[in-house]
Parts: sequence; structure tokens; C-alpha cells
Amino acid sequence: MLEESKKMSMKSKRLWSILSLVIVLTMVVSPVLAFPQTGTQKQDDPLPRNPIERPVVAPVDRIGPEQVEEIPMEVALERIDPILRDAAQAGGKDLVDVYISVQGNVAVSQYLSQAIVRPAVFAGISNIYGKATASSLLKIAQQPGVLAVVSVGQELELPYTPEQTVLPNADRLNSLRVNELTFAEAQAASNDVSAQGWFDVLDGHKSAAAWEKGFTGEGVIVGIMDDGVDFAHPDLQGTYAWVTDSDSPYYGWPMAFSPLSVRYFAQEVFLQDLGAYGITEGWTGSRWTDSQYTVETSSSFEGDIVTGLFSPIGTSQFYEYTLTGTSASGFYKFGSHPDRDLASLYGHRAAVLVVDEHVPGVYDTVYVDLDNDKDFTDEKPVTKDSPEVYRDMDGDGYADVSGGLLVWVSDGDNTPPTADWLWGIECGDEVGTLKACPDAGELVLFAGAFDSGYSHGTNCASNVAAQGVASEGLSAPSFLQGGVVQGGAPDVGIMDFGNFYYSGSDEDGFLVASLGYDGIAGTGDEVQITSNSYGAFRQMWGGWGYMGRLITALNMTIAPNTVWLFSAGNEGPGYGPQEGDGGPTTIQVGSSTQYGSTNWDSIASADQIVSGDVTTFFSKGPNRDGSSGLDVLANGGRGSGSEKLNYYGFNGAESWSTWGGTSRSAPVAAGNLALVYQAYHDRYGEWPTWEQAKALFKSGADNASSSPFFQGGGVVNSDRATDLAAGIYGVYAMPDEWQVGDWEGVDYLNFANVAEAGETYTQTYEVYNPSGYDIEVALSEGIMTRVGSEEMTF
Repeated sequence: MLEESKKMSMKSKRLWSILSLVIVLTMVVSPVLAFPQTGTQKQDDPLPRNPIERPVVAPVDRIGPEQVEEIPMEVALERIDPILRDAAQAGGKDLVDVYISVQGNVAVSQYLSQAIVRPAVFAGISNIYGKATASSLLKIAQQPGVLAVVSVGQELELPYTPEQTVLPNADRLNSLRVNELTFAEAQAASNDVSAQGWFDVLDGHKSAAAWEKGFTGEGVIVGIMDDGVDFAHPDLQGTYAWVTDSDSPYYGWPMAFSPLSVRYFAQEVFLQDLGAYGITEGWTGSRWTDSQYTVETSSSFEGDIVTGLFSPIGTSQFYEYTLTGTSASGFYKFGSHPDRDLASLYGHRAAVLVVDEHVPGVYDTVYVDLDNDKDFTDEKPVTKDSPEVYRDMDGDGYADVSGGLLVWVSDGDNTPPTADWLWGIECGDEVGTLKACPDAGELVLFAGAFDSGYSHGTNCASNVAAQGVASEGLSAPSFLQGGVVQGGAPDVGIMDFGNFYYSGSDEDGFLVASLGYDGIAGTGDEVQITSNSYGAFRQMWGGWGYMGRLITALNMTIAPNTVWLFSAGNEGPGYGPQEGDGGPTTIQVGSSTQYGSTNWDSIASADQIVSGDVTTFFSKGPNRDGSSGLDVLANGGRGSGSEKLNYYGFNGAESWSTWGGTSRSAPVAAGNLALVYQAYHDRYGEWPTWEQAKALFKSGADNASSSPFFQGGGVVNSDRATDLAAGIYGVYAMPDEWQVGDWEGVDYLNFANVAEAGETYTQTYEVYNPSGYDIEVALSEGIMTRVGSEEMTF
């Protein structure tokens, strides 16, 4: 419950101390429930490696005794994932993969096989993964203490982006391979590619004006919860977040998290002897390279060609590979890279070589055979200090082929990041060949957009942090200034929360964002801002959905300084509730215009670009929870975005396109909010809370339409918002919004407020002036009135 007298933790000059509004309204809102989203697993891997489906049993010794009291059937059904409800009601012996979210000791062991019980890391809630028959789903949901029964192993479709065009892949790559340069040669030949800003960060949202004040997003971590980020792209190289705690066993490594991949690791550690081979067989969505295959070489003479035989995933043939000749021990580790676009072209996964180049037995360097010439000597040596995996094949200064980002190489002493506290894995837990703490060099973790085809997450990340490098191509407007894709926060750290469209691990990303790599709140490795550009249209629940309630709980307890930005959705143009996730502590982002900045439409000069209006297509408010449904607007109609290299033609100089929708609006807003976070931290030495961040961001926005249902606070303006956050000039008010009414006399956060006819309700606002200037504030009220109506039958 929100405290009535919540104060800002800053030394501010308060201009107005109390402002009371008295409103008489008639409003009735009914509470509803929702559960986690799911979809359909992608099966487009050209070399599918599917999990074994036979039922197996693992002990569930951490589950308490049988409970006797049962929950009514209708309530139990509400606890079951919507995608499982038909199966639950039909019954039968078909096995389904699920996790059961429980609080306390709950008796579900008799219903599960192949079970893994995770530790409770938040509010005493534990998730139990396993297989259950369809006939047992309702019985499970009826047990006291069961919060949800959720489908595992399926995937949502990526949001629709109508401007995307798939360009030819093989022809371009084959032409590059004819006269390709080695990585070293390309480095020596590459041109100096300079970065500049373009319209989004200039007139669009005034980001560049904030940069001039020193606010570039430095020190802020933004999580991209999507399908993956191509950090090898010229616009995104060097933008990854990394572990800065020198006491951490992962110090210096990039920060990235894939819920699906960590789940694969846990399943294989605990259940490999029962058929779980998600990593060693390269199941769909895995980001791992199993590099246990070891080759010993006898050559010790400088200049000798060193070779080794290896069979990558996807073929039974052994190929002879030319090795680097740089192993200090003479033992090389082989594996297969997870990128499925390259696998489609080559007929098998690209080979990976792991080498101990400095100290025998310390495997610190990775090579990926990106061009599939069976020769590692022309590839980039990838290390902790230079983790991007790519090739510039023609030496023009732009990467052309991507292998993503190297996140971690096993050292023999530690589990992979987050596997210990999130899944309870300890050294020695293994039952097969994959160890819980894998031997040095025998397990490699990558991050990237490795599923086949288009990468929505790369688009999103570029609008947060793209460096303005790529600028060529026929679609580049003649009046372009510098690079065509420029994110709002050039110095921010991006954390890739990839594989987010696979079901069964949705909340893990939220937990890792809140607790950081170490699983402990408040230690400095937490994510400040997350960008969430996805929707679940079957969940029309406003802030009452499963994830919205989870985020609210996290913000009110362990993660007060993390804010989630959600796309409002593209189901406009009329009034009505948003789709999917959200909540009172999140920032809902709608779409403003920026027509003309990319040659997508027909204009002749930059002064014809139309920006800052409300677009028609996105979902407006009010929301079902009684809120306005929107907080800010950011450019979603239209603008540029970086494209995944291996999807968009193997040409880094031209790997960008026009895209739009609120999928674009959320990351644009996230990048600009990072500037606000830095400005606040620079002045006060701490991050703003989610309440402060919302108030600052909305108060700094530009009015676009007057209606809060259509614009929230208005169009993002980083110049004004950073002035507020840094105490340079301006005023802002808290709370940022009021949902009138209460529930039986109490105003609960993220719950129904009902305003009874004829009753009077009051709200106290505090107006803050953190600057050194006297500012006079004028107040006025506005009342929305119906101007007409029409009834339609459809």
C-alpha cells in the first residue's frame, strides 16, 4: 500500500506544499485477474534438436506434506495459464511442460515427473518445473498455496513491423568471401567511421541538448527484454553493460541473461541422465556452446600449421579445421555456435574454438568460424576485453557477419551467472557429463539475436543506444546528418534479456533486473530501466495481469529504483484499455509522429519532417484499472532502427531500416529516461525511485493533445526532463496521477478503486522546485465531456 505522506529523498526547495483537489465522480471498476502469457514454440531451426519427451521422475524432497483443503474449481481454473485451460478441462494423459508457482509448502509432488524445485528468492515464492498430465492440472491448481500453473516451452510471435524487408543473404555473403580480408587485415584497412546524431535525438526528443549538459546515460543499465540484441552491429558495438564489481567471479564480463538458456542449463545439470540435452544437443533457443570436445596437437614449432578434426551440430561429417597455433597447453576445445541464420546457410552450426592463449589451462580466447572456411586463423580473437564476435569482410570499417557477444567462458570454479541463486545449482550437482561448475573452457555462453530471421530486440536496442555509425543505402535521405540510427543514450549500458518470447521463464527476467547478477538487492548491479516492447492481446487486464502485479510487488519491496517501460500496444485508434502487461509503477508509452526522417515517405528536406503529434494507431486510455492508461509519447511513426547483420544482407554500412509502432516508442523513451536517471544521480548521488522517475519524465514532456488518455504527460523532451532531474530549472508534482476512489475505504496500489456516486474524494499533491530560481506555478482544471456517440453492430 502506498504511503500517504511519501516524500522525495532530495534537498529541494518546495514551492507548493499542499494542493487539494476535490472531485465528485461516478465511477465503477470491477477487479479482474490474469495470468502469464504464452504462445507457440518456434520450430524453424534448419537443424532441429528437440527435447526428449518421455516421462521421467526426479525426487521433489523440498515439497511439504499433503494438504487437505481444496480450492473451488472455478477459482482453480483462474490459476491456470489460459493456453492450458482447455487441456485442463478436457483432461487426459497427455504430458505438458509446466511450472507451478507456489508459496510455502505445497503438495504437488504426486502430480509431477522430471521435477526441479527452485529456491524462493522473492516473497517466499518458489517455482517448481516439471511435466504433468492434462488431467492433473486442475488438481494442482486446487492445492492451497498454488499461485499459478504456467505453460513452459512455447513462444510468442514477435510484434508486427510492416516496414521490414528480408534482403538476400547468401549472394552477398558469397561475394564477400571471394575477396575477403582476414580480421587483422580488415582492421588495418578500415576507414574511420564517425558518429553523429539524427532527428530522433535532435528536434524529436531533444536528447542532444541533454548530451551537451553532460547527460549521456553513463552508468545507467537498460535491459532489453526481447528476442536478443546483435552487439556485433556497428551501431551497437561497445554498448553492452558489464560487471563492475571486482569481487564478483564474473568481473569484467558482459551482463546478459537468457531465461530459456539458464533453464536449459539447470535441466541438463539435474536431468541429463534422464534425457535433457538442451545444451549438448543445441536445442531451439539455446545460447550455449558445449565445448567439451577436446583436440590435442603435437606441433610446437612456430609457423607450423596446426589442424584438428571436428563435427559441428547439424552434420555427422568431421571437417579438418586449421587452428590458431596459440594454445599454451596444446589442448584446444571445440564447440558449435548457436546462430541459426548461419546454420541455415552452411548446413550446420558454425564451429567454435576455445583456446588457452596465455596460461596453460586458462581458456580465455574464443574464435568463431563465421565465414565457414574451416580456418580459425582469419577470425577475430574474442576475449573478455573485446567480446563482440564479428567479421568485417571487405575492410570498409563496418562489420558484415555477426556471432553476437561473448558473455562467459567456464573456469572450473563457478556456475554460469545467475544459475546458483535463481536455480539453486551448486558445484557437484551434476548427474551427467555437463558439470554444474564446468571445467575451464568447456562451456561458453553467448548473447545475441540467434533465432532465424528478423530481430525485434536489435531494433529496440538501437533506439536506446545506437552510435550513429551506419548511414549508407538507397533509402538514406539526402538531407541526413551523420549516422541514420542514433539512440537517445549513447553511453548507456545495454543488458540483453534475450529469448523473452519463450514461455515458462517470463518472470525470471524481472527478478534478475531487480536483483542483478548476484541475486542480492541494492548491491549496484541492478538494472535501472527495462524496455518491454511486446504485448499479450488476450490479457486485457490493465495493471491486474500476473506480470503487472509482480512488477508492482517488486517495486514496492526489493526494486524501488527500477522502472519498467511498456509499449501501450497498436490496437488504436479509439479510447480503450491497453493490451497485456503494465501496472501503476510502470511507464506506459504511446506513439508520437516523426514522418519524413528516413525517406519512408515523400518529403524533400528536413524542414518538412512532421514530429511531435499523436499518432492514430496506438492503444489509448483509459485502462481497466481506472488509470489514464498512458504516461508519455515517443516516436513510433516512423523512424530508423538497426537491423541484425545476418538477417539484413551481411552489410553493416546499410544494415538499418525504417520501423514503427509502440514497439519503437518504448525503447526511444527508455533511452531518454536513462539521461534523466544520470542527471538525477549526478546531483543527488542515488538513483530516483520509480515514483520520482515517472514524475520527472512526465513533467518534462511537451503537451501534444491535452487529453491524458491520448498522450499521458505528453511527448518526451529530454532537455526539460534532465533540467528537472538535475535541479537546473523547473517544477514537478507527485504523485504523477490519481485514480479516484477507494476499495472499502482503503486506497490500494494496483487494485480496483471505486468512486461511489455523490461521494467526495481528496488527493494531496506536492509540487517540487529543485532549482535555485523562484518559479510561479499556474494551476487549472479540465473536464472531459462527451461530444457525441454512435452505436454500431459488428
